[in-house]
Amino acid sequence: MNANAKTKNEMGGIKIPNFYGSPLRENGLTVGENTDKVKKDKKGKYVLRSEESVAGEKGDTLRIKNPKLIENGYLKEGDYKTKKLSNKNFEIKG
Repeated sequence: MNANAKTKNEMGGIKIPNFYGSPLRENGLTVGENTDKVKKDKKGKYVLRSEESVAGEKGDTLRIKNPKLIENGYLKEGDYKTKKLSNKNFEIKG
């Protein structure tokens, strides 16, 4: 059976597979509004995820390579694709 297929459960409702096993968890979407103020360290500029989401957990580090994504000290509003670099460490593509 296809892991992404919807199936009916015993109660007759639709059972949706666990999304946390999805490839979107590894390379997911992050919403700019769900991040803290931009900070800087020796590796460059980054933000911390302020809320748990499908793409990751609260406190994950999101590295910003493109300075055009920063506005007034925060990541601009919008959805951003991310690439997992290591545990709790992601890079924003774009």
